[in-house]
Formats: sequence, structure tokens, C-alpha cells
Amino acid sequence: MRVARTVNLTPDQVRAQLRLFTAISAAQQDGLAVPCTDDPPSWDKESMNPAACDGCPVFELCAVYAATGAVRHGIIAGRHACEMTCHKEAAA
Repeated sequence: MRVARTVNLTPDQVRAQLRLFTAISAAQQDGLAVPCTDDPPSWDKESMNPAACDGCPVFELCAVYAATGAVRHGIIAGRHACEMTCHKEAAA
């Protein structure tokens, strides 16, 4: 049985996430492929190839969301999430 974890997002993270999710929905309605929606759990693995994000129609909004530091594991915006969050934490 999988237990959901509570994630506390900042208001900026929530806004960026909402914009991203809205863009994903719009892209899919337009018939565009959003790579991470085919098999979401596989994107949580560090072994996933970041190049899989190449050509994603929502890449820019994904990068904005990634820059908020809300995602700590897996692949987001063509990078390993830790590349963004771990460096910020080390600098603090």
C-alpha cells in the first residue's frame, strides 16, 4: 500500500504548478504529446534520460516550475531535479 506524502508548497510553487498543469492539459487537448504524462512514475527515477524532455510543448513552463524548487527527485525540464534543488540547499 502506498502512502501519500504531504508536500507543503509555497504560493509561488502553487502558481507555477497550476500554470504547468493547465498548459499540459491544453497541449493534450490539442493532440500534442507531453512525454512525462505517458508513464509518470518512470520520471521519478534518477535513471531516466533527461533528453526525453526534448521537444516537449510545455518545456518552458516546466522549467519555470522546476526553478521554484518544488520537485526534489526525478527528471523535470530536461534535468535531474537534484541539480537544481541540491545546489540551492548547499549554497544556503
